[in-house]
Amino acid sequence: MVVAEIFESLPRAHPSGALPSFATAVIPGGPHRLGKDAQGVAALLLAAEHTETSTRSVPLELEHLVVQYAVPCLIWKEDGSSEEAIFTLIRCREPDRVLTGYFLGVVDSLVPLLGSSPSEGRVREVVGHLVELFRALQTPRRKTVQGLWAELFLIAQAASPQELVRAWHAAPDESFDFSSPAQRLEVKSTVGPARQHYFSLEQLVAPAGTRVLVASLFVERAGGGVSVSELSSRVQSRLGGDVNLMLKVEQVVAASLGQDWRLGLEESFDIDRAAESLAFYRSSSIPCVDPNLPAGVSEVRFRADLGDLRPVDARELQRTSGILRAAAAVRADSA
Repeated sequence: MVVAEIFESLPRAHPSGALPSFATAVIPGGPHRLGKDAQGVAALLLAAEHTETSTRSVPLELEHLVVQYAVPCLIWKEDGSSEEAIFTLIRCREPDRVLTGYFLGVVDSLVPLLGSSPSEGRVREVVGHLVELFRALQTPRRKTVQGLWAELFLIAQAASPQELVRAWHAAPDESFDFSSPAQRLEVKSTVGPARQHYFSLEQLVAPAGTRVLVASLFVERAGGGVSVSELSSRVQSRLGGDVNLMLKVEQVVAASLGQDWRLGLEESFDIDRAAESLAFYRSSSIPCVDPNLPAGVSEVRFRADLGDLRPVDARELQRTSGILRAAAAVRADSA
């Protein structure tokens, strides 16, 4: 993570009574700067053409973030010199380690969307994406940490992570984790020892002309394992620099964890246990209740035991196409 390394190298800024003061360094691809204030708080200083309209923009204050437009700042450069300049200023509200790490990860994903000479409109658009992410951290959690980790694991180990991210649910409460026009893929995880998972009836009753596959794996919490934050970074590093896909990963993670993001990002699981247990099953082979429900009955949810089922041969899936092949064709160097 380039941005995190830049931030760690910055000293704390010299206090200034008149203007916000930051020790700064140019983010590669410039002209935007990463900053650290006198308290060690992280900030992003975006350069853009500012107009009279900008100066009238009302600051936006979130629980963890403050956004201000056309702010005069005192910036200390890498060579020790300083100057005053006007920036769109985005900064954390406290020097918390987890908050800072998350903020820097988001900056790493979003800054490439700006380009080297963004218009004020483009800056506002990108700032809007960032604000949406941090607003999501104020909402109730919409998925378990274990479930999110399992989905990220599947993407991280796949031969074609780009295809899976494109098909990943935009909202964590959608019926399937991954969807394409003729394929659905649902990821289920369990702490064991039995390969048993909860399903909604909709997940096992495939729409006409659609093939549904279930990826099943065992997960174990492990202090020395791989965290949600680390898996998210691994996924993003394998997306070929596609900033829109990187942004989508950030959006799904934020919407999934919601208010539990601080603990959720650091929760770790044993990646070797997950890799050795990963298996794929046809939805039609999984025990299911009668889909012809009585009148007035809906939203049926039940637990099914997959322990006696024969998984789909990975070689068969690798001869298919789309998201099923993308998930099953494990890359050679995966954990």
